[in-house]
Amino acid sequence: MEAGTVDIWIDHRNKLISCVNCTPTASRCWRTGTGCSDGVAKGPFLRYNGADRGKGEAMTDRRKTWLRLALWALVIAWMAVIFYFSAQAADDSERTSGRVVSWLIDHFDRSFSSLSPEAQLLRMEDWSFAVRKLAHFAVFAVLGFLCFAAFSVDLPPRRAFPAALILGGVRAVLDEVQQAFVPGRSCELRDMGIDFAGVLLGAAFLLLILHWIQRKKLKK
Repeated sequence: MEAGTVDIWIDHRNKLISCVNCTPTASRCWRTGTGCSDGVAKGPFLRYNGADRGKGEAMTDRRKTWLRLALWALVIAWMAVIFYFSAQAADDSERTSGRVVSWLIDHFDRSFSSLSPEAQLLRMEDWSFAVRKLAHFAVFAVLGFLCFAAFSVDLPPRRAFPAALILGGVRAVLDEVQQAFVPGRSCELRDMGIDFAGVLLGAAFLLLILHWIQRKKLKK
């Protein structure tokens, strides 16, 4: 070991492992190693070299800062998108969903043209209802994904996950309250539930991805 340096080995839980010449503690490591010199612990551990501390920590902190800013900017931008669509009057919102419904019917509902005019109207209403509710679910699933990603920069998953659900849930409630003041639209508890379910799925999806990545790293 070089003079003026301290090698510290920690496991994937960021806990210090007892090794020869490894008595200090460290909160951040950025070099990979293969194990401890005294044979006490084996596996995919991280190695911290004290001589590189300033350079390594400064680089990591800058990346973390930019990542934090980028993710929270995405959260705010996506909330603005939700606000924009929720601020649309009922007629404007129906025209937007109507274009989507027409495209779906043209491509996926081959029996539509054989229906009577009354049946076609009912079928279009069914399609329109499904599209509107799926849109609610999808936009809040994206929000849940982004919120969990943003909180995960500074919090462990067990704290980032509920924080994302709380923030997404509050935004879902505010979204429905906002629609109560938009002409032709209303505040519905059912839509709040759909929105929150989207937040839950989006956050859970990212949690599963992070868990899978962690397991892959530990197997190497």
